[in-house]
Formats: sequence, structure tokens, C-alpha cells
Amino acid sequence: MKHSAYATIARTAKTAAEQHLRPEVVARFNVVAVFQLLPFAYQQQISSAMLDVYLRFVQERSGLEILYAGEVVRFLLRKGFNRRLGARPLRNTIETEIALAVQNYHSDYEALAAGERVHVRVAEDGKSLYLEHSEGSSHDRIDDRYAVEA
Repeated sequence: MKHSAYATIARTAKTAAEQHLRPEVVARFNVVAVFQLLPFAYQQQISSAMLDVYLRFVQERSGLEILYAGEVVRFLLRKGFNRRLGARPLRNTIETEIALAVQNYHSDYEALAAGERVHVRVAEDGKSLYLEHSEGSSHDRIDDRYAVEA
């Protein structure tokens, strides 16, 4: 089926529906839509657009401006794109991964400064995201506050 023509796949899907559904139900369908996996470039565009929307939401809520690079989009695609479901799990993956990175960042720093700019990065092990503050940030790590200078 993977390399079959669109018409062949549509006919097969309609035949399968006719075998499992009552005729009056099948008659209500006027179009058979065959799912086709999007090319990677389109997947990246969708991911970037969804990420931009969520990062604007985060900035409105926390004042934290999060910047990202292509490696983050590829990470989110790997975790949130499914061959069977397409991009459907992607929004949840973006929200979960970014929220976790913000939460971890917030636990490392006392408070989030309005307008603070950070970069989201992929961890070395490739399994998670983390936020890295930009140079010149006014924040000190919580752990650093208690360090005693020698």
C-alpha cells in the first residue's frame, strides 16, 4: 500500500468501510481522504509555526522571551511526529517539552525577569530541552547565592 497510487488506496479504503459499516453510513461519505505523510520541509514549517505560537503564549504569561534554533525544531519533530497520526501529537509535545524546560529554568533561578531573553537548547543526551540565559542576564543561580568565596 505504501507505494500504491492514490486511487488504489482510496478504493481499498472504501471497500474496507463497506465491509465494516452499514450501507446507509457509507452513503454519507462523499469523499475518501487518504493520509499522506508530509515531506520533512513541511513538517519543519508546521513545527516552527506551532512553536512560535506557544512561545508567544509563554512570553505573554511569564515575560520570558525564548529563542530557538533548528535543532530544537528537529528534536520536537522526532518526539512529536508520528507516522500513523502525523502531526497530531506535536502540539502536546511542544507544550510539554517547553513547559518542562521553563519549569526547570525557573527552579534554577529565583524569579523570571520581565523581558528576559533565553535560548532553548537540546540536552547533550538528545532526550530533553533546557533553557540557557543570555549573557548579561541579571539572574544569579539560586545555588550561587549560597556559595562562599574563598
